[in-house]
Amino acid sequence: MIVYNITSNVAHEVIDKWMSWLNEIHIPEIMETGVFNEYKFLQLLDIDETDGKTYTLQLICNDEQACRKYIKDLGPAFIQKTELMWGNSVYNFRSILKSVQ
Repeated sequence: MIVYNITSNVAHEVIDKWMSWLNEIHIPEIMETGVFNEYKFLQLLDIDETDGKTYTLQLICNDEQACRKYIKDLGPAFIQKTELMWGNSVYNFRSILKSVQ
């Protein structure tokens, strides 16, 4: 199992709008690519929330090559769209994880 993880720190003043956009537009668009077969959307707890709340979107697939192809070919457009939409109100950190069990 491969997880493409996007961790987002979201400024308090845009959380509601960002959450609606993420659930109604962004996640469905990513899932429509057909690369990922499921996802999990989680909030990080027990961390400093001075600058905003932190969430993680875990996009799950079975094929590492397909995930890397998504990151190379499709990911930049999603990143650009996110940056244009939210600017400095949302900071994203992306990583790839592999199940070891």
